[in-house]
Amino acid sequence: MPTTPKPAELPAGATAPVTTSLGDNLAATVNGNILTITIDLSQRLRPSASGKTVLVATTGPARQVPGSDVRVVTTAYVPMALTA
Repeated sequence: MPTTPKPAELPAGATAPVTTSLGDNLAATVNGNILTITIDLSQRLRPSASGKTVLVATTGPARQVPGSDVRVVTTAYVPMALTA
């Protein structure tokens, strides 16, 4: 009789990676002590307040990394001239 494969088990003491949104078009994955930030570079959110750039991703104010006392501030943008 065929058996169903079991999901991969984590080593003792390890925790599963946690992925959460840290802002607009910005996902964060915490795996142990490693933070990985994912941004979809094809996205364009809105013009910046100055109108000189277009936001690709932003945390807005500082955001706390889940399970950590670390705070992150990130803004990704492109110059307005490159969006036309």
